[in-house]
Amino acid sequence: MTNLLNNACRYTPADGRVAVELSRTTDEAVISVRDDGIGISPELLSRVFDMFVQLGSPPDGQYSLGIGLTLVRSLVELHGGRVEARSEGTGSGQ
Repeated sequence: MTNLLNNACRYTPADGRVAVELSRTTDEAVISVRDDGIGISPELLSRVFDMFVQLGSPPDGQYSLGIGLTLVRSLVELHGGRVEARSEGTGSGQ
């Protein structure tokens, strides 16, 4: 959770919003992290959980996700869960 929240905060502007929601289905806990940050392009969305993915070119260099989301996916899957990322594209957050 810490990594997901850190990424949401890192890529959301100071006046932006980050929201966390916890819900339950019959047999699952569902945790959603939403933000109105930079968003992710459709071509990179499928790779966001790969190690060291670069997300574009901000004025001061590349946005890099490092190994954090790779670890998130691995830990979640080790516990029988799944994780996914969604975005409506660059500049649209979520």
